[in-house]
Amino acid sequence: MENGATRKKLWIDCDAGVDDAQGLMLALAAPGVDVVGISIVHGNVDVTKVSKNVARILTLCDRQDIPYYVGADEPLLGQPMDASFFHGEDGLGDVPSVAPAYDTLTLEPAAGIAAVKLSEAAQHWNGCLEVVAIGPLTNIALACKLDQNFPKRVAALYVMGGAETRGNISPTAEFNFHCDPEAAHLVLKKFHNTVMVTWDCTMAHALPWSLVDRWLETDTPKGRFANAASKASVRLEKSRGYEGWVVCDPYAVAIACCSEVMMESKLLSCTIEVQGSALTRGQSVFDWNNILGGKPNVQLVTKIDVDAFQKLLFACVH
Repeated sequence: MENGATRKKLWIDCDAGVDDAQGLMLALAAPGVDVVGISIVHGNVDVTKVSKNVARILTLCDRQDIPYYVGADEPLLGQPMDASFFHGEDGLGDVPSVAPAYDTLTLEPAAGIAAVKLSEAAQHWNGCLEVVAIGPLTNIALACKLDQNFPKRVAALYVMGGAETRGNISPTAEFNFHCDPEAAHLVLKKFHNTVMVTWDCTMAHALPWSLVDRWLETDTPKGRFANAASKASVRLEKSRGYEGWVVCDPYAVAIACCSEVMMESKLLSCTIEVQGSALTRGQSVFDWNNILGGKPNVQLVTKIDVDAFQKLLFACVH
């Protein structure tokens, strides 16, 4: 029989975001997983909106017991940016009255600074805490600076970020890493086995629209919310000619929750370009041929078990 000691302890760092919300819902429904904390970071929308969105998801899933903390409201060095063009002005598809409506929320963020609380959680769950970062890595970088042993205390770090061949916000960079290249550079330097789900990986494992439509037709409170919040972004992806839904954050969360979702991976050395031009800033530089002779620091996800992921995805709307 499963007990508290054997359950996975997961911390989620996010910039919720439609796909962050989907990832949160997945983690909250995943068997054998305890989400012990959530940290909020700038990214898809500003941290004030992200905070409200996390409160909305926790209320939807009846998990108001989980503490969440407001974190970095801007990158370490660069200028803030957002992705409201995709996620909506509020970050959740601009459907404010869909239950749970914004004006009904009573949940507030817990007292404390996200990076500090994340560092404290890593000390408390020393060697057991697993972190999944699905936004810019600013909070994770700050935690590394607060405690030099933070990377050693974290059992595993899962990141949605980076691009192998093409970016989605610039010709070379993926959005999360482009938002704060210095933070991504620092985190990949400090952690020695980051599990990375890149934009290329998500493109290669796009879900068929027929499956997505069936998921969004789930007639439950969670299903109706997911449908409403996702509608605009799904419409945009279809208009771009995508052959399926490009799953970003939920894939990283699913792998963190269930290791079987990751079928194949490759150990590589990776760093983030911080000194390049506007065209290369935030680029993920993989040393495919080990030209620099560095030790591998990322576990690059190359193949995902879509069937296993699908089970987690459908479970999160029931």
